[in-house]
Amino acid sequence: MRLIGDRLPRGGTAPARSALERACAADADPERFTREDLGILRALVETAAFLPGVWLLNRLATVYLDLTR
Repeated sequence: MRLIGDRLPRGGTAPARSALERACAADADPERFTREDLGILRALVETAAFLPGVWLLNRLATVYLDLTR
């Protein structure tokens, strides 16, 4: 997060905040919660146009979601 903080445009956290709200609403559904939790990070790195973060999340996503299942 330290790497992208300065790269986020004004209002750039709105997509992540939306994903956070969806994750909180899905706390009773572990699989949905995990997807939304990953969406928080994805929204931040995509908004910051931080490609290494996007690549990392793409590689981790399958394993992260499989762990929940």
